[in-house]
Amino acid sequence: MTKPAEGASAAAVAEVKGKIVVTSTPDGADVYVDDAFVGNAPATLTLSGGKHTVKVSRQGYKDWQKELSVFAGSELNLKAALEKN
Repeated sequence: MTKPAEGASAAAVAEVKGKIVVTSTPDGADVYVDDAFVGNAPATLTLSGGKHTVKVSRQGYKDWQKELSVFAGSELNLKAALEKN
């Protein structure tokens, strides 16, 4: 009887997600989460709970990076103002 409880617990952990909205100046910069390319800004991301690193980059500009913690049901707006090299 402990297996259903374990399965329910694993399902509950999988549902721990938050939303991140990433915008960049200039628009269209590449967006990475934990070093994996996920698209171009502006982007709306649904991330699992826990710590993540969001990086925004564009050729000719310095990379912008932010470490954050995602909580269940949270919504964060990140605005990456990129500086020219």
